[in-house]
Formats: sequence, structure tokens, C-alpha cells
Amino acid sequence: MKTIKKQKSRELYDRELKKRITLKDVHTMMHQGIAFRVVDHDGEDITISILDKAIKANQPTVHSVDYVNQIVQDLGFFDSSEF
Repeated sequence: MKTIKKQKSRELYDRELKKRITLKDVHTMMHQGIAFRVVDHDGEDITISILDKAIKANQPTVHSVDYVNQIVQDLGFFDSSEF
């Protein structure tokens, strides 16, 4: 699983590609079915929050947390028991 780190500067950094990425990149990875997680500079998992931001930035009419949770479960980011 790919790990993306949110830097203290709030930039997202793809450790595998060794480059900064955008919310649009996150949105694209999500739609390509690429499994990833996002952690902050302290190592806390913030994947749901970043997915929510990526969806809202790229599909502004979508505002449902349930929608984000469904995508997370469909793509297998987490075990459904975590919800």
C-alpha cells in the first residue's frame, strides 16, 4: 500500500514517487483503485480527511461523509469493522 505523507507545510508527499502531489492526484489515484493511506507529520492516519478534501475539490457537489466512507470501503483502504 502506498503511503502519502502530509508535511508540516501542508503539502502532500508521495514517498514511493518521491515527489509532491496534489488533491487532484489523490482523486485520480482513488479512481484508479490505487490503495494508499495518508499520514500526517506525527504518523497519524488522516486518509479519510484527505479523501474528503480531494473529492470536494474535484467534485464540488459531493458533500457526504457517507459517500467518502463508501469509497474507502469499496476500494479496500480499511477493514469495514473500523467504521
